[in-house]
Amino acid sequence: MGLELPDPGATLQNREVERLADFLIAKAIGKGEMTRAACLDFWGEDVDVCADFQDD
Repeated sequence: MGLELPDPGATLQNREVERLADFLIAKAIGKGEMTRAACLDFWGEDVDVCADFQDD
């Protein structure tokens, strides 16, 4: 039939899950709505997507 299977999806290693959880706890969970300042902090620079958020 000429069908091809896509590459299997990747999984995260334990250390990657831990780093992701640490980031979310430090930067996102319980921090309220996203603001322009938080967006800039996340990206480390002024990017177009940050223009969608209000200043603090």
